[in-house]
Parts: sequence; structure tokens; C-alpha cells
Amino acid sequence: MGYLEEMNLQLENQNFLSFIQLWEEYRSSTDVPADELIEIFETIRDSEYQEHFGPYAEEGLELIDKLDDPERKLDVLRAILDLQTTNSEILAQQSLVFLKENYGDKPHYNEKIRLVGLRSQAEFKGAIRNFELLTHMEKGKFIYHTGGWGVGEIIDISLIREQLSIEFENVLGVKELSFKNAFHNLVPVSETHFLAQRFGNPDQLEKEAKEDPLAVLKLLISDVGPLNAHEIKDELFEVVIPANDWAKWWQSARAKLKKDPQVKPPESISQPFVLLDHAISHLETFKELLEKDLEVEEFLQKSYQYTKQHLEVLKDSDLKALYREKLLKHLAQLHDSQELLKIQIYILIEDIFNDHLDQALVKVLQSDIDIDYLINAFHIGPLKKRFLEHIRKQRSDWPVVFSGIFLNISQHFLREYVLKELVKAKHENVQKEMLKKLLEHPVMYPECFFWYFQKLQLSKELLYSNKEGLMLFFESLFVLLYHIENKPEYNDLVKKIHAFISKKHYQLFRDNVADTPIEFVREILLLVTKCQTFDNHDFKTFLSLAKVVHPKLEDQQGDLESEESVIWTTQEGYHKIQERIHHIATVETVQNAKEIEVARSYGDLRENSEYKFAQEKRARLQSEMKLLSSQLGQARILSPDDIDVAKVGVGTIVELVNLKGKTLKYTILGPWDADPDKSILSFQSQLAVTMAGHKINESFDFKDDTYTVNKIKSYLD
Repeated sequence: MGYLEEMNLQLENQNFLSFIQLWEEYRSSTDVPADELIEIFETIRDSEYQEHFGPYAEEGLELIDKLDDPERKLDVLRAILDLQTTNSEILAQQSLVFLKENYGDKPHYNEKIRLVGLRSQAEFKGAIRNFELLTHMEKGKFIYHTGGWGVGEIIDISLIREQLSIEFENVLGVKELSFKNAFHNLVPVSETHFLAQRFGNPDQLEKEAKEDPLAVLKLLISDVGPLNAHEIKDELFEVVIPANDWAKWWQSARAKLKKDPQVKPPESISQPFVLLDHAISHLETFKELLEKDLEVEEFLQKSYQYTKQHLEVLKDSDLKALYREKLLKHLAQLHDSQELLKIQIYILIEDIFNDHLDQALVKVLQSDIDIDYLINAFHIGPLKKRFLEHIRKQRSDWPVVFSGIFLNISQHFLREYVLKELVKAKHENVQKEMLKKLLEHPVMYPECFFWYFQKLQLSKELLYSNKEGLMLFFESLFVLLYHIENKPEYNDLVKKIHAFISKKHYQLFRDNVADTPIEFVREILLLVTKCQTFDNHDFKTFLSLAKVVHPKLEDQQGDLESEESVIWTTQEGYHKIQERIHHIATVETVQNAKEIEVARSYGDLRENSEYKFAQEKRARLQSEMKLLSSQLGQARILSPDDIDVAKVGVGTIVELVNLKGKTLKYTILGPWDADPDKSILSFQSQLAVTMAGHKINESFDFKDDTYTVNKIKSYLD
């Protein structure tokens, strides 16, 4: 462990005495690297022991003589002056010698010596840095305010008043600062510095960023320091690159940044891009990666990603052979239980080196393995498709395997491949079974359902792309939305569904209700009313669009509104909603308030996922309580007088017989009491709406079957 690392450890452990002991040892070293010495001083300056170290800082003077580079000697002297508290004569004299040699011919030299405290020599901490700041401070020059005001341009300066006027980017109006304040808060910024260009001439910087995005990004990282993608966006978005241009610009700029040999790209989105002192060839970097002692998972991910970003590294025969040797070495060290890693290495070798598929992998592919698990557990995403391609070639039952994968995989590009192969091979029966599951159980496969629903709107070649199929999927879309809209894990999906339905002035609704029966349209409108995602504006729009297709809805609007305005319920259903409202108000809202306070204490609310989640939860609870409270006012508890057993309606138990003679029994109640598993239907459901009003021995059609009303009795009997 080096001195710097040991010193950092002692400071972290708040052991200043041990730090000083290490400092004394360090001073006696014969070899003192300037960069290390300066970093030690910077570490102290940023710690809570800055003042404690002040009396010892002067001891660094004896280390200056061990340095050869004049510029680094100056850097060390400047760092010593920033920390020292002794204000000794030797420190003052060395500072004056340096300043005289470098700035003796500058205007107002003697006045500036006075201002930084070197004339009286009573207090001159930071004298060199402060003198350099005074020399920089001229009208039109740029500075940076470390207290959060950002970059500023000097408007005026007065040595007599010891004051300057500055216009800052983050505060309104011109600010007057004393020199004393400036010494504590301002840092010189050259006119070529990124921040100065952004403040002084953003239009020119925008032009340069669009002509040569890599140069501007490297300037940004060089001047501001390592930044991750989010931080880069904070520096450039709207100020330099307009919001409408950002996505396209950043996509292109990021690709160039990742490939530049002078830039070290991040391994994750939260890590920064780092600008290296000099360019390193991709071949050299890849060789270093191959020589590292990494765990097999990390090695596979990093090596695969690097070869895809820099294809030229595999054109070097020596590197390619070394890569293959490393993969085979990892393969030989894996245990039998590490089948997932073995499969990926086999595929990688076959993919990169064009080797014949290893028989060990063929045997695995043909065995009774859990393919759903494997495909989702792969460490390298692109190899998932290669794995499926091998399944396609090696197994005769691949259509059945693919149909199961289709419903459960999370990546759309894999789902696209699976569907394409099934369609190309004309396995319609497998597709029908697969899509039947999707249609009947959309809540089990929400992401997959919405993905296929979107495909249906664009293609006329897929199964269920006929009018009847589109109607079934359109109805199931609203059923899905109703079931997932209050589940936090589906927040993004709910937003996507709403946006897809409402875009282009609700064109999706227009297309899917065109040329459909009035009963279907009424069912869709009823489903819409049950979804909290839609507001009154949405519903009114849906209703007006529906009337274009079925003008008769105008006459039935009163009935429709009547059904909407009354929520039929049993006494039990009414109490259940009352209890739910009470629980939200007295338990969940109180718990959520505590969650918000705890999350707020974590700081940085922009990046605080706990705070964001707690806020979203509060919005959901408020929305649910508002909706239920409103509905409670519309509720009407069923009484014997409300139930007419002469015809099918709310509050009745209905016995039906279909064409095959099968008897079915349904109870029709309100939405709060509905339980499909117990054959209790909401009066708003499609089947209940279809049979409503029919009397005993009357028949009606519903979904390819005909039903006859056999018996009707009251639920309350």
C-alpha cells in the first residue's frame, strides 16, 4: 500500500496523529513524485483536518528541492500556501521570488502584493493563488463561482474599492463582490474553457457541437472532469443542444465518444466517461483486458462488449488466438453446475471463431432443459438470439418451445425473432394456441400483450389481424389496463398504453370501433369508465367518436349516463368500499407520509428513486380515494323492489342453456361484488349487457354461441 493510500485511510478513520506520522516518513523519502505530493495536499485541503495540518504545511518546502520540473515546483508551492497557517518569513520570501520572476512587469504589481498580504506578511494564506486571480481579473474575463452561482463575466473592477462587478449565469442581475469574498469563492476560467464558451457564446458552441460533437464533448470532460451520461446531459441539454435535437445528437455523439482511443468509456450508465492523458490503442486496451484476472461472468461481458464496439481487435491474429485461449481456459475451470456459463462460452466460440458447434452444447440443447430460465438468465444479451437459433436448428419441437418463450421473454427483439420464425414456418396451430393464451390472460403477460397489440395495428398478415380478432384484442386491452393501472411495477406500461390510445387525436379508437356492432362499442365505453387512467375529457372524446360510428348512441346516451351514474351494490359490497376508503385515509396515507419523509432525508431528490416511488404512491392513493369516495356517492344498495325477475337485469340469478344443452348459471350484481370465478358478473360486463332485458325462453347470441334464458330469480330470495 502506497503512502497516498495509507494517508487517505488514516483520514477516513479520523486518525490525524497516524497521518502526521506517515507525513514525517514521507518527507524523508528520497523519491518524491510531484503528482503524488500535490494529491496529498489536495486530500488534506478537502478534509476536516485542513486547519490542523496548517502548521505542518511549510515542511513541504524541503520536498520542492527534490523536484526537477519548474512548473510542478510552482504547483507544490501554491498548494503549500493554500494550507499553511505559519505565515513565516521563508514562505513569504519564496512566494515573493516566484511572483517577481513571473509577474514583476505586470500592471499594479506592488498593489496586488499588498492585497494578497505579502507586503505586511501578517496573513498571506493562499497568496499565490489569490495573486493569480487578481492578475486574471480584468473586464471581459471569465471566472467560476464555487458557491453555486456558476460561470460569470467580469463587468467592472476597482483596485481602489477592492471590488468587482460580475454577471453570473445562475443569478439575476450584476453582483458586486469584494476582493476578500472573491479570494474565497472565485476561480479563474480562460475564454477557451467549456464553461466560458457556454456562457459567453452558446450559439457558437452549439454550431461547433453539431459540426464536431466529439471535440466539444472532450473539451467538456477535460475542463469539468469525468461525467456520466446524465451529467453530460445536464451540461448541454437546451443550453447548447436544443431539446428537440438532443436524442439524435446524443446517440451519434455517444457512439463516437465510446470509440475514441483517448476516452475511457463507462462500464455502466452511472459511471463517467474519463479523458485519458494520451490515446491508448484499442488493441492495447483489449490485450490488457485479456490479461486481467477477472471472474468468468465479468470477463465474458466485458470482452464481448469490447469486441462488438471495436471490431478491429479481432483482426489481429495474435489477440484473437489469445482471446480463444482465455475462453477455453475459463471453460475448463467451470463446474458441471455452471451450465449457463458453459453454454455462453460455447456459443461465443462458435460465433467469433466459426468453430463447429461443440457436441457438448448440442447435447445440452437437445436435453430437457429449462429454456425459459436460461434465456432470461443469459449474461450477454445478444447471445440470447444465437441460443434460440441453435434451438431452432437442433430441436424438432422448437415451435412449441418458441411459443412458450414468446409469452415470457422480456426483450422485444427476441420476441420479434420468435414470431418471425413461427410465421415463416407456417405453424399456425402453435401460434393460435399461443395467442389464445395471450388474449384470454392478458394480465399474465402484459408486456407481451401490448407488444402484439401494437403489431396487429400495423400488419394485416398476422393471426387475429381480421376485424373480429382486432375487436377481441381491443377489448382485452382495456381489461388489461383496468387490472394493471394501480400496480407500481406497471406505471411505465400504463403510460405507454394511454399514449398509444390517445395519440393522433385517438386514431386508434377510431380505427378499432369502425364497422363494429353497437353492442361492442357500448362494451368498450363501459370498460373505459372503469379505467382510472382516463379522465372526463378522454371519455367524452371516446363517446363522441363512437357516435360517429353509431348515431343511435345519441338516443341511448341517457341510458348510458344512467348506468354510469348509478353503481348498484349489495350491503356487503358497500361496506367493503367504505372500509377501503377508511384504510387508505387512516393507515396507508399515514405510512406513505413517513415513507416520503424518510426518502427526502436521502437528499438529491432528482436522483432519489425512493422519493419518486413514495410520491407516485401518494398520487395513486389520493386518486383511488377520490374515485372511491365519488363512486360511493353514486352507489345504490339493491333492495327487493329494485329487482325485476320478469327479465334479466341487475340483482337477478339467471340460468342459461346453450346450443349443446349445457346449463350455465350467472348472478348479475354491481362491479364491487363481481367475482368471475364464482360466476358473479358485473352488470357492466359484456355478457350481462348482452342478456339484459331478455325474458324466460328468449334467446340471444354471444361469442359464436346461442343461449336461451331458462330461469330467472332474485338474488335476495
